[in-house]
Amino acid sequence: MNPQIVILLFALFQIKHFFVDFVTQIPYYYLNKGKLFHPGGIAHAGEHGAGTFLILMATAWLTKVQMHEIILLAFADSVVHYVIDYAKVNINQKYGWTATNSENFWILTGLDQALHQLTYIGILLCII
Repeated sequence: MNPQIVILLFALFQIKHFFVDFVTQIPYYYLNKGKLFHPGGIAHAGEHGAGTFLILMATAWLTKVQMHEIILLAFADSVVHYVIDYAKVNINQKYGWTATNSENFWILTGLDQALHQLTYIGILLCII
């Protein structure tokens, strides 16, 4: 695949991630991501999967990705996002880490974001 297309896709994933994780995430989502199978955490992860689906659909003519691959990758993005968020929240809660009392909160937040970015690299590796 053309490197410019890969960079375009990665940029679209970055924009999607910013909006879904930071701009449009509502309290119902972030207050419940640490509760196993809570609808709030599932909905948040589902929005990530939906965004990935839309990006891959909109660029399918460039990438030649098939519909079954798009559906699988979008679902995988949802599941992986859910697990990463669930783990981050529960680790912070287990150790009592918050934004104001521990640098470990910020280290874990950075790890969370890095894992999400690696997920997008994994998606790209699946389609190139």
